[in-house]
Amino acid sequence: MNAYKDENGWHSYVQVRKLQEPELYEVIDRNPQAIEKYPTTPFGVDRHGRLRPLRPGDEPNKIVHGGRYSTYTRIWMGISPKEGGEPGYCCVVGEVHNGSFEPQQRDFFVLDEGVAVDVDYSLALHPDLFEACCALKDIYMPERIFYDPKHQAFKAELHKNQWGIASYPDEELYPDSKIKEMYPFFVSRERTTAPVECPYSENDEYNFTTVESLLQRRRIQHHACCEVFKGGQYRTPHRALAMVCQALMFWDWNEVLAEQKEYDGYPDPELSEDELDALDEHIENDEVLHWIVLDADNQMLIREHGIDAYYRKHGIDSGVTLLDAASQ
Repeated sequence: MNAYKDENGWHSYVQVRKLQEPELYEVIDRNPQAIEKYPTTPFGVDRHGRLRPLRPGDEPNKIVHGGRYSTYTRIWMGISPKEGGEPGYCCVVGEVHNGSFEPQQRDFFVLDEGVAVDVDYSLALHPDLFEACCALKDIYMPERIFYDPKHQAFKAELHKNQWGIASYPDEELYPDSKIKEMYPFFVSRERTTAPVECPYSENDEYNFTTVESLLQRRRIQHHACCEVFKGGQYRTPHRALAMVCQALMFWDWNEVLAEQKEYDGYPDPELSEDELDALDEHIENDEVLHWIVLDADNQMLIREHGIDAYYRKHGIDSGVTLLDAASQ
């Protein structure tokens, strides 16, 4: 996954925002590789610590540089169970928005993948896969997660609330404080996605030939973090990817767009109180915030030697937040 783990737990390098009128997904990637490749990309930081692309007239609290910015018409997921000696696999796929709103065949980008959160993929079981699926769902907010209906037992497992995919465990038994311990990227109980049957499920070979055709035509690209997919030794990644690509082509985005009203700009969607509280909690954690406001060298310093090493190197008082320190 495009994430890292430190003494405070798991953190994502990615920030995803759902735009409205027209509906698009905005993805900001602050992975060290992305910062190195796109070092001058400017982003504004609002009072909740969220990054925004700078637009004319914007007056953000802070400005930081470095990272990849991209937009997608839709972000959906696919999940495939273990088969034989192959691991189960889930992937996050974005349908690339190239700036045009005209009907067309659009390219696809594999944003992320999951086999397990904290287990080697060669040892991963279905519970590990479901944990990875929940984590990616919390990070990327996909509208749909596709599965093959031929696997009925797998379908039943996907819908169980213990995995936090379609729903979370009962709040009376598991308050949010406990849920945050169980699900490392938990934001809100409202952030769930019901699994959906994929189209063309009866023709497995057609799904594989579709992916091969798209790959050969360079219509599918993938993030550097997608090592299992890139390895190419398993069929389960192709199966999960095929379900999403088939679905994105089957349900054309322009049909959805045509139903929307005339638009002018991108109004900010309202966040729930749970989501705002979660963002504020992240701001209080300097070791999370450094991935937003510091360059790759300082990120690595803090990751390897802790926040105090950063303070000592730059002569910063320990009471100063990283957001303020980065602007000094």
